[in-house]
Amino acid sequence: MTKAVVVGSSIYESDVMSRFKNLFSFVPMIWVYEQKGGLGCNYFIENFDVGQIEYQNVAEILSDFDLIIITSKVSEQLIEIINDLKKAKIDLANFPYYVACKNEQTVNINVNFGSDISPMQVNSCIAQVLDNLKSSGYEVNFAISTEEYLKVFSVIESYKYPDFTIKLSFNSKDVDKSYELDNSNYNGIIKLIIQDLKEYARDVVNKERYIKRDILDYGSKDKKNIHVFETSRGKFLFKTCDRSYIKISDDYFKMIEAYETYDIKKLTEDFSYSTLEYFNMLRSWERQKSKEFLALTSSKYVKISNMNDVILSLLGKRRCNLRCKYCFSGHEFEEVTRLSDEEVIKIANHVITGNTEINLHLDNYIGGEPTTDFEDYQRMHYLLTYYHKSCNISTSFGFLTNGLGITKEQLLWLKENNPYVGFSLDGCERVNNKIRVDKTGKGAYKKTVKSIKLLRSMDWPVQIGVSCVVTAQSLNIKRTFLHFIHNMDIHNVVIKPVRASSNKDFALNMSDFHLLKNGYKVLFKYIYKKAKAGDISYLKSMLMPLDYAGRFFIRVFMGDRVIVKRCGAGEHIHSVGNDACIYPCDSFNGVKEMMLADTRKDEQYNNFKVPFVTFDEKLTDCKSCWARYLCGGVCQYVQYVNNYEYNSVIKMECELAKYLIESSINFWIMANEEFSQETLKEIGEHITKIGFKPAKSKYSFFYAPC
Repeated sequence: MTKAVVVGSSIYESDVMSRFKNLFSFVPMIWVYEQKGGLGCNYFIENFDVGQIEYQNVAEILSDFDLIIITSKVSEQLIEIINDLKKAKIDLANFPYYVACKNEQTVNINVNFGSDISPMQVNSCIAQVLDNLKSSGYEVNFAISTEEYLKVFSVIESYKYPDFTIKLSFNSKDVDKSYELDNSNYNGIIKLIIQDLKEYARDVVNKERYIKRDILDYGSKDKKNIHVFETSRGKFLFKTCDRSYIKISDDYFKMIEAYETYDIKKLTEDFSYSTLEYFNMLRSWERQKSKEFLALTSSKYVKISNMNDVILSLLGKRRCNLRCKYCFSGHEFEEVTRLSDEEVIKIANHVITGNTEINLHLDNYIGGEPTTDFEDYQRMHYLLTYYHKSCNISTSFGFLTNGLGITKEQLLWLKENNPYVGFSLDGCERVNNKIRVDKTGKGAYKKTVKSIKLLRSMDWPVQIGVSCVVTAQSLNIKRTFLHFIHNMDIHNVVIKPVRASSNKDFALNMSDFHLLKNGYKVLFKYIYKKAKAGDISYLKSMLMPLDYAGRFFIRVFMGDRVIVKRCGAGEHIHSVGNDACIYPCDSFNGVKEMMLADTRKDEQYNNFKVPFVTFDEKLTDCKSCWARYLCGGVCQYVQYVNNYEYNSVIKMECELAKYLIESSINFWIMANEEFSQETLKEIGEHITKIGFKPAKSKYSFFYAPC
């Protein structure tokens, strides 16, 4: 895909160009304009950040683009920089370009306008007309007699064999039809022009030809951007890039079915031009947005809204008093020695890299199990608290334990210094003890529950949480979820599918999908029934940032973030081993080929980053999946342990994510119809409280989890 940068001499020109964004065959991403003393910039679209532009670094910025468009006279200094780059260039300031009429179908129209209409309004009128026709499925070229407007329109995609050409003139009399454009009815006249030209287009374009071309576009370009599904509330169409849904009629549903089956006869006979045109416009908007997202995520200047939310795990000695069967923290790496104070500070400096706007979360101190060397945990806490205060960096701490070795003295310290405690537990005793066992193979359930009761007896200041892993041996999600709430009075519940290779007996494969899907279905039905009756406590328990289903429910509810990556491993997620080496995440910790840096040797090795969901070369299905911008893709570690093969484990993860996203959409469709405004408001407040602040716009880019 071509990426274009627009260069000019005035900030106001960007406003003109931005109106034509949807008409370009490429995606203009940034406007660079000259100003006194240097350069400025103005953004066409969000999620793009180049900071302040100076002449000395403008070459670096422009080099990231394939095409440079010069729209007006600029300084010789800037022209010299552009020429040195040897990039493709269109100089609209010096080269008038005419869109040629390639066939005999031409309609002549004239627009009369007086002194109260600005050139900007004329440009906007033309753009709206042309964009509406093209997004309705008509291949239309403009032939404009006035040279000043040709400079703007010359970069618009022109068709080699258009359906027809509009020959546009201004304040002329020798035309087929004339329109009076004035401020008294500006928008009304534009609508009238569009209506008249559409009627002309329908006469010119044979309906069967229109459908044949359109049905091919649907299959090759648009199918990945929409998803149609049925619920108890009717039939709905989900828009992938917009992450929104609309209710559709039975006839509309049948029309889309006809597109799916390439039934040209049914489309021609049963559906009107206006219905087909509307479907075309909907897809056209999604297609353009998809192009924008692709162009942005391929740029080194892409802006990720939660990039400053950094997670650092210090696995340290990795010692643990359990031998959970699915644990990825290999016990062969266990050490007795500690990371020194100097090494910890050096690691923190490496991760922070001078950015004082970071929100740093310290997770998994010395784990393994942090209670195996609680003194070292305390040392780390004091050291990093002092360090981050001195750097003026916001810091938070996590403490996840199996509870086996925790003492009252340790709990007293945690209550005072870090009360946010979570326990690892996989459900009831029978389920938990199949997987979570000690070195002798004995289940750990009773000891963990005993520690939870000890903590509760100490008048704990905040709610505790539980982290649960679902395996092939624990598919009754509702029973597990309610066990924590009803039997243990724990209301912060995080449930996540196991990460494992397909040869493990506890791995989740497609053979488990039906039972797992049904388990979630029963749970969602129970939670909805309770919430509808006014008790949203169960819903709140699921709406947790790291809960696998809860995160999808939150994203659909908020509707304000585009999930462009499965996670930020290697970028804003880092994990440190007992060798003082930095890895992309806890799962990859100890995997030498994935090592990012060795802080003892001051060497940088691997520039690993999770690929954007549309650029994951290992899993091509992600690129064309309707759920990609709510999902973010498949976990890189799961792909790694499965040798990057699209096997039953990875397919199960994909199918589960799609099912949970569709369930989330269905849940909120019903909730918006049946929940009171007070209840919906309370849900929104809860989501904000747990850290999901509203994004700046509906199209802000995020890495999951978020």
